[in-house]
Amino acid sequence: MNFNNTFASLFSIIFISGCGNGKSTHMEKVIIPPPLVKENFQAIYAIQNEDGTYSTNQGIWEVPEHVKTVKIIGCSGGNGGGGGGAGGAGATFFDGNWNGSSEGGNGSHGGAANKQEISPSGNVGTIGTLHGRPAGSGVPGGYPKAVNATVNGGFGEIGELTYFGDYIFKSANENEQNFKNTVKTIISEDIDNICLGGMGGVGGAGGIGGRRDSRVAGNGGQGGNGIDGNHALMYEKIINVTPFQKVSYQVGRGGRGGSGSSEVVSGQFDERTGFFPRGGDGSPGQNGQAAKPGVLYIQWVGL
Repeated sequence: MNFNNTFASLFSIIFISGCGNGKSTHMEKVIIPPPLVKENFQAIYAIQNEDGTYSTNQGIWEVPEHVKTVKIIGCSGGNGGGGGGAGGAGATFFDGNWNGSSEGGNGSHGGAANKQEISPSGNVGTIGTLHGRPAGSGVPGGYPKAVNATVNGGFGEIGELTYFGDYIFKSANENEQNFKNTVKTIISEDIDNICLGGMGGVGGAGGIGGRRDSRVAGNGGQGGNGIDGNHALMYEKIINVTPFQKVSYQVGRGGRGGSGSSEVVSGQFDERTGFFPRGGDGSPGQNGQAAKPGVLYIQWVGL
């Protein structure tokens, strides 16, 4: 804020002449000091709930007297990470005239994030071995494949926007390279508590194939990992305002993480003979992390 015009007269130099015989005997320079001004700032955060989650904070900020410009610094909420997919079932080894291993089941897809429609595929199951050599192919009719996981990880949620009046801070979706803020904020706020996207959940492990002697059945494939949520970048802007103006604002919460696939596929078993150990069950995927909330700092100069 510029006080030069408003308070120009206060910077004037006043000359006081001494008395006596109509002549100036002494000249004294008196400088009247300018009014005291100070920098002010207010930090506005998303609302933290009792369970540790955050809610978007909306409100009205009233411009102080004499203030005509403010600087705002902030970011929107980051995007949540996608959930991990589930692991496929472990295979077994079949006795009798089959005498071979099944292929392990495939893992399911990890969850997408950042409005991406394509999610990471789960890994395919492996072929078993007999005396160290593949034992799951080249047999007429093949062997029944272990169960694939089919329930995918959940989508990571988009973070909500932060705004001040008509100025809207960019969505984390626009940070396509997923750059991370590297500067500290104007107060001693830990940059790791704001703006960041959530990490994707790890896909569940595939079931371990049954084993006996030199016969090793195929393992289930690991579920796909969830996609990491994008960070929201921090920006600053000078805004023209008028004293006592009421400005609406919003500080966006971070997006929720996608749910990991809760599917547990049962390991394969040869029910005809029951001789060979059952394959292990697939494991569920981990949840994606929730993103960090946005923030809004308001700076102004006032009396």
